[in-house]
Amino acid sequence: MLTLGDIPRRGARIHANKEAIVFEDCRFTYRELDDRVNRFANALVGAGCLRGERIAILSENTHKFLEVYFGAAKAGVAVVPLNFRLAEKELVQILNDAEPGLLLIGDGYEGMTPGLKAAVPSVKTCIALDTRVEGCLSYEEWISEAPATDLFPTPGENDMAVLMYTGGTTGLPKGVMLSHRNVLASAIGIALGTQLDHRDTTCMVLPLFHASFWPALVCLMMGGKVVVVRQADIGVILGAVQDEKCTHINAVPTLYNWMLSFPQLDNFDLSSLRLMTYAGSPMPVDILKKCMQKFGNIFAQGYGLTEAAPLVSWLSAEEHSVDGSKARLLYSAGKEGHGVEVRVVDEQGAPVGCGEVGEVAARGANIMLGYWKNKEMTQESLRDGWLHTGDMGYLDNEGYLFLSDRK
Repeated sequence: MLTLGDIPRRGARIHANKEAIVFEDCRFTYRELDDRVNRFANALVGAGCLRGERIAILSENTHKFLEVYFGAAKAGVAVVPLNFRLAEKELVQILNDAEPGLLLIGDGYEGMTPGLKAAVPSVKTCIALDTRVEGCLSYEEWISEAPATDLFPTPGENDMAVLMYTGGTTGLPKGVMLSHRNVLASAIGIALGTQLDHRDTTCMVLPLFHASFWPALVCLMMGGKVVVVRQADIGVILGAVQDEKCTHINAVPTLYNWMLSFPQLDNFDLSSLRLMTYAGSPMPVDILKKCMQKFGNIFAQGYGLTEAAPLVSWLSAEEHSVDGSKARLLYSAGKEGHGVEVRVVDEQGAPVGCGEVGEVAARGANIMLGYWKNKEMTQESLRDGWLHTGDMGYLDNEGYLFLSDRK
């Protein structure tokens, strides 16, 4: 498996008639998913998108978001996923930096189309994913007219697959260039850590425009099923877990806290869940303890960042304990993930001693290509093969990473 396009391609060969994606009233097998992905890829080529170019998508979660990722990969085009929470002015800034030739607009954001198109000269074609919009082609009609044949040869594993913008704590958004190798290396490392496989169904809750898209990639890569939820609506999420018998969900601590306080929580059968992962920010220990008391010892934590696609370290469910000697680990970010090497360094980049605070650095096949159009920032962050994360912390004598602050 060399590119994102190989995920649906392999799925169609190995799990052809197995259900791959569920989204609201839509259900697709692996063969059907690959068929739609191929049509999208051919439609891109037919629209004049060339290998190495970029397309952008502004949408809430939908199965079409995944078709865009996979189809663009088959066409050798990079995807610029846009944060739908940003103001139009900020979106214009990102689009003019990325210079995509094509823009896909999801339901609810059609009103932005005229303004974005007028302010971004590079955009020549607009595709409406859902509601018809004047000046936009209809996604379903567009792909239905394209052939379902697979595109060969595929792009190289070191070609850029995703140009993902992240604001972090430094102000203006930075374009993080992630190759197919970066994204797949992270997905494989997470698959090993979570042990998700063909029997699993993930409830895809967090935004697909973010590096938190990994559950969908991992489950489809392993032959499992992805249940895509449009928005972070607790009732809808709990209903999806119950009805589709989801075995996994990945969320941020705030979302789990909302879940705990949801009045109708006990009305849902969530017994199918075997793993609940969290990331994005540290989980307050009191909330984590309440979650574990309610759902069981099935929580695991990932620490990462967009530049690492996103895997850096992992704290497994077995390492989550509310009492005893292991309880201290709840304050840690776990140990380095599979395929990732982590160390803590001083200002000169030299490793510091055990327990000594320094900057967290990581290296591996998952580390980004660099920052888009920003050689200086790339050289500052990528030094001697190591990504300097800007996060401060220390490693204990067992290899557990404890974070303390931003640099």
